Amino acid sequence: MNNIKRTIQKITFLGGILIILISCNSDDKPYEKLIDNTLVEYAGKIDSTQAYFGINKVKLRWKLSSDPAVKFLNISWNEEGKVEPNMLKIDVEDSDINNFMEAVIEDIPSGSYNFKVITHHDNKTKSIPVEILTKVLDQDFINTLRPNLVESAVYRDGVLDISWGGNSNASYVESEIFYTNTNDLASTKKVQSDELNTSIDGYKENTEITYFSRYYEAGMIDSLVSATAVVPVRFIYPQVEKDGWVITADPRVGDSRVPKNFIDGEINSEYVMNINGGNKYPHLYDIKFNKTLTIDGLELAQRYHYWWGTVTKFEILHSINNGLTWVSTKDVELAPAVKRRQTFTIKLDSQIEATDIRFIFKADHKGGRGTALGELNLFVDL
Repeated sequence: MNNIKRTIQKITFLGGILIILISCNSDDKPYEKLIDNTLVEYAGKIDSTQAYFGINKVKLRWKLSSDPAVKFLNISWNEEGKVEPNMLKIDVEDSDINNFMEAVIEDIPSGSYNFKVITHHDNKTKSIPVEILTKVLDQDFINTLRPNLVESAVYRDGVLDISWGGNSNASYVESEIFYTNTNDLASTKKVQSDELNTSIDGYKENTEITYFSRYYEAGMIDSLVSATAVVPVRFIYPQVEKDGWVITADPRVGDSRVPKNFIDGEINSEYVMNINGGNKYPHLYDIKFNKTLTIDGLELAQRYHYWWGTVTKFEILHSINNGLTWVSTKDVELAPAVKRRQTFTIKLDSQIEATDIRFIFKADHKGGRGTALGELNLFVDL
């Protein structure tokens, strides 16, 4: 009986070996090595991976294992349109073991990427691959970033006040303003994303002021900035009283929008130049003050109209002898108005004394024969 039991046990044991051998086909090489009493050796893989994205570049960060035999690692990734994957080899120093390393990969097209990192010993031993997923941006993304909207920028009594329209982009961080101060030094001021009003004391009037907006979202290598924009500053000065002024101009026949509307103190009334009968630029507009005035500049409120253009070119002349002779004071060229009743402030090159002032309107931005004007104010810079 005992011999029968031993025979059954041998058959069972041999059958088990047979089943294991049958189940090990050519695709089960690790198991074949185990049967051959051979261990599969792998290099220590990386962990604690991080990825940061930017404009046509990425930064990858990882921690090496404590495996002292790791001598280099390969990073591979695929790009659209390329058959073979890209490969970057990075040597590993002894001091890198069990520490963080990073690599910046540049000149990559925009898109989503899967970076595979494999560590290697000096021999053929390598780690299992570790995947790092991230994205890459390009210039088209920067073009979607807009400078924060300026609702208004008003200079009054030595202070520039800027009102911001707000920014709905969740990644908007701040804006940075660049201007010249009263000491003729280049200056900057940062405006935080929740700031709706900004005051600048010491801005040098009639100098250009520009700004850009900065954006950042989690995972970016660094912040991105929008294109630079110009702040459209409106200068408010003490205005010259208009009592006793006499107007000479050529109005449009049959139009109620007469020349006096240009100086009536009501920005919503208009003066329309005479374009009847083929009349076209230049159009004259003379003001007799009936006294001598000191003038430093003027504010011109444009009319914004879909059919007519806003004035872009005109010349200012003045007289000190009640219009007997005229002196050319300033040639003015304005950008097209971007909103209805937009006001432009024009500072004269030097202060003048005048009994009369003349405007010769020469062109509008749509190439018309004439146009309409909103309101004129003269001022003295005290």
